[in-house]
Amino acid sequence: MRKDIESPLSLFYSMTEGTNNHLIQLLKSLQTKRAKLSGLGTDYTSGLHDDPALVRDIQQTDNDINKISHILKNTEVLPIRTDTSEIYVGNRVVVKFEDEDTEELFKVGTTTDASYPMNKFRWVSIESPLGRELLGKKKGDSVIYKINFVDKNVDILDVLSEE
Repeated sequence: MRKDIESPLSLFYSMTEGTNNHLIQLLKSLQTKRAKLSGLGTDYTSGLHDDPALVRDIQQTDNDINKISHILKNTEVLPIRTDTSEIYVGNRVVVKFEDEDTEELFKVGTTTDASYPMNKFRWVSIESPLGRELLGKKKGDSVIYKINFVDKNVDILDVLSEE
């Protein structure tokens, strides 16, 4: 585990650079949508409620803009992960579950990352049982995590950079 991060709990308000860039683009898209909706002549703040569906769309867009703006202002952006010596937020991990024959590729991230997927990778959050166990592990390690009080075994086949 990186020495400059005290514990996984300090990552609660963190996200990868990829998620940050994705949220910036999403925010721009929502702001463009908001401008177009306002240009239709009905703005719920003016008291002119001609079209209830349009007003709801504007309100939802405003809520989305506020939520994403809040996340961007209050969440630390972690540097791109290139170290593959141990698993940390940003690494991609190839694993094999004990009861399956196939390998799976996950990207390790925070709850924010897992909430706003933007690419081909499946995310595993460090707050999840599997994610917690993967942190700090290395290629060749096996981890045991619990799901519904049942132990699950996973072999770590490879640790890759963030890409």
